[in-house]
Amino acid sequence: MTRALITGVTSQDGAYLAALLLGKGYEVFGLAHRHGSAEAVAERQRLLGCAGTVHLVDGNLIDLSSLIRVLQEVQPDEIYNLAAQSFVRMSWNQPLLTTQVTAIGTANMLEALRIAAPRARYFQAGSSEMFGSTNKALQNEQTPFHPTSPYATAKVFAHCLTVNYRQSFGLFTCNGIKFNHDSPLRGSDFVRRKNTDGAVRIIFGLAQELPMGNLEARRDFGHARDYVQAMWLMLQQPAADDYVVATGRAVSMRDICRIAFGRLGLDFEQHVRVVPCLPAAGGRGGDPWGCQLCLAAARLAAGNHAGGNGRRDGRGRSGALARPDGLTRAMGHHIRSLRTLAPDPLRTTKTHQRRVLALSAGIGYEPTSSIGSAPPLILHPAQAQALRPTR
Repeated sequence: MTRALITGVTSQDGAYLAALLLGKGYEVFGLAHRHGSAEAVAERQRLLGCAGTVHLVDGNLIDLSSLIRVLQEVQPDEIYNLAAQSFVRMSWNQPLLTTQVTAIGTANMLEALRIAAPRARYFQAGSSEMFGSTNKALQNEQTPFHPTSPYATAKVFAHCLTVNYRQSFGLFTCNGIKFNHDSPLRGSDFVRRKNTDGAVRIIFGLAQELPMGNLEARRDFGHARDYVQAMWLMLQQPAADDYVVATGRAVSMRDICRIAFGRLGLDFEQHVRVVPCLPAAGGRGGDPWGCQLCLAAARLAAGNHAGGNGRRDGRGRSGALARPDGLTRAMGHHIRSLRTLAPDPLRTTKTHQRRVLALSAGIGYEPTSSIGSAPPLILHPAQAQALRPTR
């Protein structure tokens, strides 16, 4: 039985990845160091409707000795390093912690890999934030990094070190530069979940309006289920490489509001209030959602997303593209999961319930008993052979 170790197993991506691997017959281990991790993992697996057990092992990314011990005990065939301090705005308030966990933690993980499990295949989670203030509207694996926050800078360090360990020690280490992706497991402090959460609160009478930042900002959004499929595919290739994972299509905040409110029969323009963002000097201050989306307004207006022009790079391939309908599916799942949000008196109001249930019906597909049976990724036509299981 193939063994996989996941760091950040309690996160959105960690939960979907664990479900995917369990569905493929893997034995899955999750690195954990917080109280309640077992309950968090079990709850997320229950929400995903998948059977199986994730074995939690005690360890910490900032403790190299614990990582070496874990790898010696687990002897994984695949390692997925998803753990990070992943909030951009928080990285300005806690830059040292962000660097310690996201950058130095990756260094510890790679060193433990080299010492204790050199034959394992390793995936490092990257972020489109690494591109930062690039003046290119379309990004690919060759686009230079221009990070604009401590989080993005730490991710660039982790990316480069992953490449260094592959080139210097011959390890099978891959980078996945992931653009924005969501699911019902995403917290309401992320803008897409904030949007669907706000729409449901309004329809239940718990709020009158939803404050939002720049509605013209455009980002590439997808569904987390597709992105973890891409992670797994990267480790099934004959040679390690780095990939951008995205839908190849930019969507505006205005469209996101229209989709979420429209599914509930609401006109978003009557409920969304645009609030001016404070100057986002270096990404700090202002609205925690809007300011992240207002960086380099001209660049965002042109569309900040992964290139889908079909051209291959010098290595003979380009990145994988997730399903372009991922945003609609993710937001539909958000609305479904929030439809019983209201307090008991409102929850028993059948008119509200029927309206939400009827208007949210048919949005995407519900989680199945096995994430492994989810539809495959859609690759760009020019890269149909780019990511395909070979092992």
